[in-house]
Amino acid sequence: MILIQGAMTSEIGLLIENLEEKEELEIEKCKFYKGKYSDKEVLISKTNIGLVEASYATMVAIKNFKIDTIINQGTAGAAREFLKKYDIVVGTSSINGNSFLTGEKDIGEGSDPFEWKLLNFIEGEDKIVEEKASIDLINKFKIYEMSSNMNNIYYGKIGSGDFWNREMDRVKYLAETYDLLVEEMETYAVYTIANKQSIPCISIRVISDNALTGESFDKETGKYSQEKVIEFVKEYM
Repeated sequence: MILIQGAMTSEIGLLIENLEEKEELEIEKCKFYKGKYSDKEVLISKTNIGLVEASYATMVAIKNFKIDTIINQGTAGAAREFLKKYDIVVGTSSINGNSFLTGEKDIGEGSDPFEWKLLNFIEGEDKIVEEKASIDLINKFKIYEMSSNMNNIYYGKIGSGDFWNREMDRVKYLAETYDLLVEEMETYAVYTIANKQSIPCISIRVISDNALTGESFDKETGKYSQEKVIEFVKEYM
């Protein structure tokens, strides 16, 4: 069974509409929609927004269904000026933008977010943990890309975290320091769970806005990523 995730209603509506033999389920307070795309068994999951919600929804799905593959998809905010709305970013890896060590400052010395270092706190070895996508799924998506009419597909690192970053200097700093293409709120959690459970996973994100260039958020972009994911699943999975 292929698990396809989206955090918001606007990120799963088209996925649900296209299901054959659709069955709606609620398990442990998580919403799922079971069905098929052609002969492929599919489970659509509304994870809700954020790392904790995405982790929980992913584990509930794995615990209750025989999940062979996970496709996390939806919208993301651009962290590079060359990215435009409706561009697709495939997350080859992801890091946790929530996990950081601040600089040392005394009372009255203020705060400087440009001194903060992203780290995963591991006993005896603090370091950045980069969770990776399945190489096989990335290669399958590249084959799909070559045979489709899509333009402007990028492969790279996704920064995930429970934040909505609206400070442009901070956006550029994180992107340039940690080589990020986009910021969003679920991929790192899903990759972490999938890798611990040895389930192939890929995140496919459509650019919904680029604050660096003044492109405002457009939730309609979410339909585009869903269309492409449906095609990808039907033809290449």
